[in-house]
Amino acid sequence: MIPVSALLEQEAVRTAIAVLPARAEAAAKAAAGTKSETLTATYVDPALTQQLASPNHQILYGRRGAGKTHTLLVMEKRLMGRSGEIVIYADLRELGDTRPQPPQEQAAGYIRQLLAIVEREFARRGEDSYSFAQVYARPHHQLDAFHEVIDQQGFAVSEIMSERSAGESAERNTSLRAALEPTSPGVSASLASGRERHSAEREAIRRIPVEQVDFTAVSGALQKLSRAGDLRRLTLLLDEWSEVQPAEAQPYLAEYIKRVFFPVEGLSVKIAAIQYRSRVGVRLPNGAVRGFEEYADLFPLTMLDESAFSYDRDPAEVEKMFAELLYRHLTVILAQAASEGGLPRKPVTPPPRGPLQWLARHRPGRRAPPAYEDDIISRVADELRQPDWSETFFEAAGNAFMRSEFGVSGAAELVADLFEGKAFGELSRGAQGVPRDFASILQNAVFASNTPKLTQHAMRTAIRAFHTAKLENLHDAERQMLTDLTQKITGRHARCFLADRDLTRDETFQTLVDQRLLHRLQPRVPDPQDPARTYDAYTLDYGSYVLLLAEGKLPDDDLSDRLTDEPNATVAPYSDGRRMRRIIIGLADLEAENAEPATGGETDA
Repeated sequence: MIPVSALLEQEAVRTAIAVLPARAEAAAKAAAGTKSETLTATYVDPALTQQLASPNHQILYGRRGAGKTHTLLVMEKRLMGRSGEIVIYADLRELGDTRPQPPQEQAAGYIRQLLAIVEREFARRGEDSYSFAQVYARPHHQLDAFHEVIDQQGFAVSEIMSERSAGESAERNTSLRAALEPTSPGVSASLASGRERHSAEREAIRRIPVEQVDFTAVSGALQKLSRAGDLRRLTLLLDEWSEVQPAEAQPYLAEYIKRVFFPVEGLSVKIAAIQYRSRVGVRLPNGAVRGFEEYADLFPLTMLDESAFSYDRDPAEVEKMFAELLYRHLTVILAQAASEGGLPRKPVTPPPRGPLQWLARHRPGRRAPPAYEDDIISRVADELRQPDWSETFFEAAGNAFMRSEFGVSGAAELVADLFEGKAFGELSRGAQGVPRDFASILQNAVFASNTPKLTQHAMRTAIRAFHTAKLENLHDAERQMLTDLTQKITGRHARCFLADRDLTRDETFQTLVDQRLLHRLQPRVPDPQDPARTYDAYTLDYGSYVLLLAEGKLPDDDLSDRLTDEPNATVAPYSDGRRMRRIIIGLADLEAENAEPATGGETDA
């Protein structure tokens, strides 16, 4: 067993921290066939999957790096193995068309590709499932009927004709097919005969104008297809909604999804998006809504931003979740390395020898037990070879492996062994509740430190380096806005502010939020003077304060955890329940030279 006091000095542990994945999709691609199991085993569920199991259409909001993709991929894994269910995951970044088109045509292109993905998934299920194959073995099965409808409605290539000639002979081949591959919108033919190679291609594409498409016919065909396969549920997981470009196309795409998929019985649509980057619906002059109407057509889930990983709202809960996240990732990475011979094997007690033991092991009809039943690494390797190992891994072998090989029993002990004093709390605060930033800051700290445990000073150094790296990605206008905000907020002895709507809609401001230099704490905070008017509460990234501290512009007491009402404190502490001065900042306040923001009384933000 590795000595507990030297856990951070072990090469295996440092390597495991170095390969912590910053993005779920990157981990999925790297893990290939085991991606779903690895993602599921390392997932810390803040009661999200239970809510997403609802048959309602839902949209999951979260900042960049908050875990939206990881959540959807875990949902895909858990639903795909159930009988009578089909789950389809689509990354919207991989769809669409780069050609300039009107927003409604761009949205129609997304729908065409989504329908192609649905068709391919049903076809694949027909190949893999005997019951589906029986349904589709009928002369006019519903899969062909579905394809025919989407073809008639202009969602498929109507005709591809190629001609081939050699000598005096010529052959003509005409075929109907769906050419809707996201990566290959066209089809090419190259045919050879004898000594000569000739190819000719003519592609006829019929596109029905969107306003003339019979969406009811398409949804009806999908409904028949679903019933033909005896499906209880069809789930469509749409990731990266905010990447649908141009943004003006998003309400049109929402409208087409609502027309095609929502009428289908037993079909649920789950969307992952960044709230301030998404336009899921717009209200038209006649009062109607183009796209989704929240709390009517689909229901938003905002807990990734507002509760699950919001450090300022509940530091203790976020530290607990981050500890579990780190423990799960390190356990899986170390266990997989051990099962592949990447860790030194512990000496094990050999099996007992003697005639009675030999007879017991070789009794006719009885399978001989393994020679090293007490070898935890062998148990781990066996467990990792099991189908669906992620659901039971920690109870079956993972916890015992960490206890036996590293002297760690659970997330709390791992944190105690790796971090000194308040260092882990500093890491969690520096990450501001973003798992992606948590991994990056931790990696910076580990490889810049040579101490047996990570200290608070080491964490602040890593936070400052990570924050500085983010600043380097800013353009001049973005850097200037951040500087102005920092001066106004710290100058008012505060740590958060209320942003007016014109500011939150500003592209420069949104870029600062994208870069996790600003963090939203709470939406729709009412104005005490005008309750009908609301603002969003934001805070500067904690790295801003660490940077000011390093530059000597803040005393160290300002970053303490204690509650204080000292009038000369530069920054209100990061403590739950702290009453803060109310600062309202609009875009005009930042544009006007030496303008002072409007201020009011104190409130809880």
